[in-house]
Amino acid sequence: LLTGAGARMELAGATFERFADLVVCLPAETAPPPREREIQAGVAKEWLGGDPVRVQFNQSATGPELQLSLRTRHAGDWIRTPGGHRQSLKAAFQELAIPIFWRDRVPLVVRTDERNGEVLAIGPYRRCPEAERWSLEVRWEAPAWHA
Repeated sequence: LLTGAGARMELAGATFERFADLVVCLPAETAPPPREREIQAGVAKEWLGGDPVRVQFNQSATGPELQLSLRTRHAGDWIRTPGGHRQSLKAAFQELAIPIFWRDRVPLVVRTDERNGEVLAIGPYRRCPEAERWSLEVRWEAPAWHA
């Protein structure tokens, strides 16, 4: 584990992997990721591992017709940047330095109609400009790897 990104080691039933300048204990396998779950402003939903996720947004700015859901990543997902460009979720995760082994656990906020994989928020780490105008905020306890 001293050299090379992605180096792994098993010890006493736990798996350790090198990520950047850290050595992390990989999370135990959990139940499959939850299917898409509809959310309401301020109502906590249980996420992977039982951690609650709470999403707040200004409903007067969005209108009552907006339906949001929480889900994990799908192939082809993207988020709009402040400049109005599309950025793949993979590129966003890399910019945010979210380890590969956590990416399937990060809650994503999407419209229920889902507009072709458009993500409004990547957990508490990034929001699209539209979500910022709505004061959309995701509260989720950051995993131990995150500074």
